[in-house]
Amino acid sequence: MKNRSAIVIIALGALLLPVHRVAANSAEVLFDRAVAAERAGNFDEALDLFGRAAQNDPGNPAIYINRGIVHAGKQDYDEAVKDFSHALTLDPDNPGAYNNRGLAYEAKGDLQFALDDYTRALEIDAGHVNALYNRAALSFKNGRLTAAMEDLEAILRIDPADTKAALLVGRLQLAEGHPGRALKTFAAVLKTDRSNPEALKGSGDAHFLRGNLKKAVESYDLALEQARDAQTLASRCGTLTALEEYDRAISDCRDALRLKPNVFDAHYNLGLALAAAGRNQEAAEALTEAIQSNPDRPECYHNRGIVYARLGNVDAAIADFDYALRLDPRNVDALNERGTLLWRKNRTDAAIDDFALALRIDPKHAPAARNLSTAYLANGRTSDAIAVLEHALNTDPKDADVMTALGEVWMTQEMWERAQAYFERALKRPLTAEQKVKILSLSALTSEKAGNVKKAVKTYERALAATSDSESRERLEQKLNELKARR
Repeated sequence: MKNRSAIVIIALGALLLPVHRVAANSAEVLFDRAVAAERAGNFDEALDLFGRAAQNDPGNPAIYINRGIVHAGKQDYDEAVKDFSHALTLDPDNPGAYNNRGLAYEAKGDLQFALDDYTRALEIDAGHVNALYNRAALSFKNGRLTAAMEDLEAILRIDPADTKAALLVGRLQLAEGHPGRALKTFAAVLKTDRSNPEALKGSGDAHFLRGNLKKAVESYDLALEQARDAQTLASRCGTLTALEEYDRAISDCRDALRLKPNVFDAHYNLGLALAAAGRNQEAAEALTEAIQSNPDRPECYHNRGIVYARLGNVDAAIADFDYALRLDPRNVDALNERGTLLWRKNRTDAAIDDFALALRIDPKHAPAARNLSTAYLANGRTSDAIAVLEHALNTDPKDADVMTALGEVWMTQEMWERAQAYFERALKRPLTAEQKVKILSLSALTSEKAGNVKKAVKTYERALAATSDSESRERLEQKLNELKARR
């Protein structure tokens, strides 16, 4: 029988599905009408016509494959799987049917069945580009980055100009922690397609990971000129938050959610932007939306816990840290923050357990070391407090915060020379203005307590010169006047 081709395109896995052929008999007219109906978006009519074509030509696998495509277009993936499976009983070595059934299985969440079908398609036809891409994308989704890269490299050997494969290679490179390589990959795409929005967004993500925040925003701007995409808006929102441009960030995430209400990154980044802007109640609401969008992301509970703590809802904050730690038991920041709240509720032993566990996981976690030292000191365990901080400093000899904490411990013991030695050591490290003022103030107080008023005055003057904060300046000026009066 003579064969004809019919190209059917649906938004399943963002793929151009393969050409299928039907016999030139009475089923052919029904088939052509079904294809026309599907292209017009009349899915129910298309299904009816494909069904009538199947009655006329029940042994033709192409009819079932194309009907399966229409079922998939209606998101009726169970029926799609049935049709693709029936096609395979008629034509067991049809790689396209396996690939399409794999897409339907993946849409259903049956990922292992999907992987098996993509693999079977490739056993029949090792050069089946769609099956290679789909298996690579699924491997990427499952965290099997090496396997994904192998399939993508196979595609690029077949067609070095395959843009879709190159874009996924760039995404893989980002996931592997190689933003520099990803930038080169996206740049290669942009050489042939300078307005490709995915390559522009990928470049923005790579710049963000490299800390080039302004370049990231420029890339996102260009991407959004080509396509107003919710995910790109969410990414620009996160970058603008890091640049402390909170109003623009919040606007971007809200725009993203108007375009696509269930974008997790838009809810999550909106929560972070609102929290950074001090709008904590709104931040808690946005993070709750993020949790409803994806309840298995520990960072959502962690950050909502921080926001609840700021709002004074300590019990809700602890509950969120508890849940974050169930999802990610090695989250040292959540352990430290939960410990801080437990300490505030006078649950001393539980707080100490959290701080100590955080340090066992990450011996360089200076905030946990300082908090554990404070807890020990409050319980009269001075030697333990000093030992914790000295161990932390041995782990990271350049940590100015730990040096400062050790100085403060020695101040409580009125060991002024030892305290001063740690403050002077800390002052030699790179410091923020806030850190410098704090350490100079502590050093000045130590000199004052040791009876060296002249040195205390000079050190307070240094602290005064280092700050532009009005409250800090007022406090330091008052202290200086008191000391000068004593001289």
